[in-house]
Amino acid sequence: MSVNQPTLWLRIVALGGVALCLTIAACRRQPSTNLVGRAAPDFTLNDLDGNEVKLSTLRGKPVLIDFGASWCMPCAMAAPHLQALHEKYEREGLRVIGISLDERPDDARAFVRQHRITFPMLWADPNSQSVQELAEAINLGPIPRTLLIDSKGVVRADLTGLHPPEDLARELTKVGINTGA
Repeated sequence: MSVNQPTLWLRIVALGGVALCLTIAACRRQPSTNLVGRAAPDFTLNDLDGNEVKLSTLRGKPVLIDFGASWCMPCAMAAPHLQALHEKYEREGLRVIGISLDERPDDARAFVRQHRITFPMLWADPNSQSVQELAEAINLGPIPRTLLIDSKGVVRADLTGLHPPEDLARELTKVGINTGA
């Protein structure tokens, strides 16, 4: 049976749409372990330049941590919003940190360049014991996953999936950032 070209393209577009919907639906699922009200687990990871970053050194500042990857379409859609939050609220003390779950740091670097990200991007080396311990401690599931941590190191919001920028801005009030929301 032969399929004419317009029909083939329609099938491809339809399958792509279904795949996108399934990806977004899976990413909107809540983690089975919600960390709100708990102390954020401390971790040490390297940024894309090889410098160590330890979460506990940021105590005293509110922190937004976003777990994502270059292959994750909702993560790519969230990147400009995270960058905008970084630019808008850095002066108020907010620290935005991305944690790339890419298998290779070069993929994370390309994502940073493509999305013009200026906040620190850490690489979660999948072969690292500390990364495996962190993933287990927070029950890392679907991405993007965003944690908002207050200045005392307590998780105040634990979000999975793609969220509208105004929802993220509203959540920032939970960590002491005045957003006007």
